[in-house]
Amino acid sequence: MMRLSSALTVALLLMVACGDHAAKESAAPTPTGSAGTPVSSAGFLISHLSSIAIITLDFQTLQLKNAYVTYQTPCGNQNHPVTDGELRWRAGGIFDATGESWFAKVDVGTGEVLRFDVSHVGDFAVLEIEPLDFGGVAVSYPCSGLVLFAGSIVWNGRGEQLYPAVPLPPDRLQRTSDQAAPPDRIDVVGTYAADEEGGLAAWDSVRDLNLVKDLAVPPYSVLVYLYPRTVGMFDPDAADWVIFVHRGPTE
Repeated sequence: MMRLSSALTVALLLMVACGDHAAKESAAPTPTGSAGTPVSSAGFLISHLSSIAIITLDFQTLQLKNAYVTYQTPCGNQNHPVTDGELRWRAGGIFDATGESWFAKVDVGTGEVLRFDVSHVGDFAVLEIEPLDFGGVAVSYPCSGLVLFAGSIVWNGRGEQLYPAVPLPPDRLQRTSDQAAPPDRIDVVGTYAADEEGGLAAWDSVRDLNLVKDLAVPPYSVLVYLYPRTVGMFDPDAADWVIFVHRGPTE
């Protein structure tokens, strides 16, 4: 895994555990929020929650594919990050709920049960299963333990994005006349061929998006993840950049 940090440093969710609550988290915010919660004048920011944008781009063209927004319980005096074990369990639930239950199968080569390797990168947790024939990735928010993004990876095949499933309507997204201020932290990571220059170019391509501008209130952080969908031989036609923008509570 490749990582970049600098001084400017950057639901169908667990159906068995979260049910309808996850679907509400992924829905586009209304003028009063998903549950009567006041939304700031910046339309995608909820002042007392962690606001997180998830943006997928074509790897080669950087064309915007989809964008999502979710609101998570922040860490604080009464709320601590969950354990890696819980992160693995919740990520596993995403794959299990979509029929991708191979995540718990036994590796015939080693006899070990396949498990997610957990890396904590800035404000996020990246969980990966190395694809032997099938693998996957999930990006979670450690304070809530909930999955933000999940996708399968297939050896010499093509994996699928499993979560989130409901993007923002296209008419909610607009290009603005200027760009977001640089983040306090930015990390570029990926299972395969995650180059810093490409990841930074992907981030630059969305800095004028209204969703990004609304959340880019310092201090905020960015994670750029290269989702290859396939390994064995990297296929640029199949890959996506997935950009996560995190802004903690503003009050």
